[in-house]
Formats: sequence, C-alpha cells, structure tokens
Amino acid sequence: MLNAETIVYECEYNHRDRGGWFSRHASFAVSWSEHQAVIVDAAVLHANRGKPVSVPVEVRKNGVYIIRWALNLPTSSSYEVDAQYRVRLDPRTLRVSANVNVNDDMDHIGAGKCTANKLQ
Repeated sequence: MLNAETIVYECEYNHRDRGGWFSRHASFAVSWSEHQAVIVDAAVLHANRGKPVSVPVEVRKNGVYIIRWALNLPTSSSYEVDAQYRVRLDPRTLRVSANVNVNDDMDHIGAGKCTANKLQ
C-alpha cells in the first residue's frame, strides 16, 4: 500500500477528551491513489498486538480526508469496549479533528495540528 504517492501525516492532539481514548500523537500514512491509510497510535498498537491498521479513506469534495476505524480496547476493569474512531484531516491546513464513540458515548473529541512528509 505504501508507495511514492504516500504522504505521512504526524499529528499532535492538543485538545483531548476525558477518559484518555485519544493518544497524544497519531500517524496517518495516506495513499492518495489507493484511498487507503495506515494508522499508528498507542490505542491501535495496543488493540492490534503492536501492528498498525490499514483502512479506506473517504475524500470529500473539498479535499478533506475522513478516516474511520474500530477497535476492541481492553480496560482496567478486565473487559473490552468497542471504540469507533472518526478523523477529519485537512491536507491543506494540516488541521485534524477526531471523535470516538465508546459504547455509544460520543463525548470523546480531540483536535490538533499535523506535519506532512512524502514517503521516501
């Protein structure tokens, strides 16, 4: 999936929610030609046994990327919760905003800024 057309966005969430459902840092390697993203953050690595996840990217008419994925996350109470993530990434302004729905609780939001680099 990763090729010469892949842009890696390194994002820092400055405004995060209660509950710690967002990592402070996330990486999104987006392949424009394939409309795919490889996601790496602490929650993904924790839930996916140290491996990133690859998911489709929706590209809106205004060029904004919408990236969605779901994780089963273990909690400190020895049970798992379903977490559905949605990220809005604007490649022009390098702004990122995200929300996560955890067991139908949608009060978890994050926002921040990214840097972008072409994959070498």
